[in-house]
Amino acid sequence: MKAKNKAKNKGVNRKKILRTSIISLIIILIVLLSGVGIYIYKIFYGFTEAWTEGKPSEVTTETMLPTEPVYLLLVGVDTGNGEKEREREALADAIMVFNINPEAKNGFLISIPRDTYVEIPGFDSQKINAAFSHGSIELLNKTVENFLDINIHNYVVLDLQGFVKIVDELGGVKINVDEPLHDELSGADFSVGEHHMDGEKALAYVRCRKTTGGDITRIQRQQNFLKQMAIQHFNIMTFLKAGKLAEILVDNTDSNLDFSGLTKYSKEALTFKPENFQAVVIPTEPKTIDDISYQVPIMEEVKVMMKN
Repeated sequence: MKAKNKAKNKGVNRKKILRTSIISLIIILIVLLSGVGIYIYKIFYGFTEAWTEGKPSEVTTETMLPTEPVYLLLVGVDTGNGEKEREREALADAIMVFNINPEAKNGFLISIPRDTYVEIPGFDSQKINAAFSHGSIELLNKTVENFLDINIHNYVVLDLQGFVKIVDELGGVKINVDEPLHDELSGADFSVGEHHMDGEKALAYVRCRKTTGGDITRIQRQQNFLKQMAIQHFNIMTFLKAGKLAEILVDNTDSNLDFSGLTKYSKEALTFKPENFQAVVIPTEPKTIDDISYQVPIMEEVKVMMKN
């Protein structure tokens, strides 16, 4: 789905795209921002088979499933324009690493706070989200590899304007806000209670940082929002919208994975038990360095987390 391959991909069979769009939607969107949804998908898996009228996918038995642990870098970026050509100054708004271990039959979603203080190759130590603006996905990829001492196999970048469009296409999401949220920067302005959020309000909600806990609390809100979206919308009616949802994803996603590769990982993940999926956050502690607030990683705990 790289932008430079856009012209070559125009001839991709549309039926193939539609057959794989549901798996792609859940793996890109749900895994990207929360790590929930696999179990929800498994509940409705039979509907997917019926929807494809029993026609076998072109990427089933021929596709080699992974046998060794793999790491996928999952990034949410707000360029403000929804275009696949990323602006160099754009910052990574959500950074996660999805680890699939076929042998152990488990998966981990590792959230990295955007304010995490790390070494960025070629630059001074600074917030990890700056790596994307300095050198796009390639530099962010290298920064995360060095930080976690891993080898990242693939990446997926979702423009958050695509997130807005997906929420609108689904008809919004109801969220129970447990504390007042007021943040001029993100646009969040929510009182305590239930709110029906359209795409723009949803984006403001998941980006709001002006609360106790800052970026850590923001990650928890992201996870809660996507969990509620999965519960409220991943049903047979959503599957009927799969074509439009897939179109939005294609227009707002960058990746070095094609649909075949994405399906390969999702097929493996779908063999895992729901309880074998865990979402964790890199352990950090707030510190001020040169009058700038950071989340400084507790490296001893990070190393233990990555070993396990």
